[in-house]
Amino acid sequence: MWPGGSFRIRGSAPYSRCSMPSKKDASIETLRGVAIVMMVAGHVIGHDADAGMRVADDSTWRYIYFSFEYVRLPLFTCISGFVYSLHPVTARTIRAFLVGKAHRVLLPLFFVGTLQFLLRVVIPGVNHPAQLHEVWRVYVYGTDQFWFLPAIFFIFVIAAALERFRLMHDWKGWLVFLSLVSAFQLLVPMPPRIFSLRGVVYLLPYFILGIGLNRHRDVFRPRVVGVLSLLFFGGVVVHQAALQGMVEVAMPHKMTPLALVVGLTGNALLFHFRRANRPLARLGFYAYGIYLFHVMPSAASRIALGRLGIDTPAVIFCVSLFFALGVPVVVELVILRSKVLTHLFLGLRPKGARVSAKR
Repeated sequence: MWPGGSFRIRGSAPYSRCSMPSKKDASIETLRGVAIVMMVAGHVIGHDADAGMRVADDSTWRYIYFSFEYVRLPLFTCISGFVYSLHPVTARTIRAFLVGKAHRVLLPLFFVGTLQFLLRVVIPGVNHPAQLHEVWRVYVYGTDQFWFLPAIFFIFVIAAALERFRLMHDWKGWLVFLSLVSAFQLLVPMPPRIFSLRGVVYLLPYFILGIGLNRHRDVFRPRVVGVLSLLFFGGVVVHQAALQGMVEVAMPHKMTPLALVVGLTGNALLFHFRRANRPLARLGFYAYGIYLFHVMPSAASRIALGRLGIDTPAVIFCVSLFFALGVPVVVELVILRSKVLTHLFLGLRPKGARVSAKR
């Protein structure tokens, strides 16, 4: 989800951010852009009638939300696995890798998560007002969008262990492990939400898929892509039929055979047919900052529109989406002017520091 590169602010040490470096794969950054738009749009709409735009559960907006449910966050995770496989850890780099990831992921969890929670305490009109004594939930359960951060950190720990024992260095081992983690997701009892363990089980298959899409790309020959396409479109038909109430499927549960079929095949096809799109690639470059900071601009714009008497869902959606995507980019650029804030809120350390979070 987070890109690398380097830049220098006047009077500061270089960091791993700035304009998109030419060496970056623009098609991957485009996928990041697609993923962040889908994720933010989903949060703008809301997962139920008490969240986001507060639209009815039987509305077209809710239908749109659930139509992308099986691809949205799995795509982010798949990208993380793909990018990780470009620079996999070794026995010599594992400690630096994990410390770097702790900085990149856990510092924003604490500082951005705490800031967002405090804003929910003091700002009137938010969908879910918070109580100050419950701030610990941010760190233990990963409230709001922050559940993804501990989940992806633990997935990086698992990936480092797998690399240590070379369990996915050939395509057969990779396929076996992908099958095992997928079966584990479906067969074991639902894990608790504490420290995002449920998120780890949910997202791990997609991270493993991302590794294979790069490391074992020769496996995805035309015949394999054809089979994946049939499975994907078949899964989409069943999913849409379930959304229309035509078939009985556990909805909107994200850890089902249908969710895995659509999520795994859909992401594989997105990677196989990916193309570069400059506007989306530019947006994708700021995906991590947008992910961290999008909730408050979305809520603020929705509240402001309500006070102006504007309640047209399409207007609320477009305005909220615009601010939720745009304001975080400005916030990130402002934060980058401070070494301390860059480290605490984005998890980036000066280039040349002992431990790097570049990957």
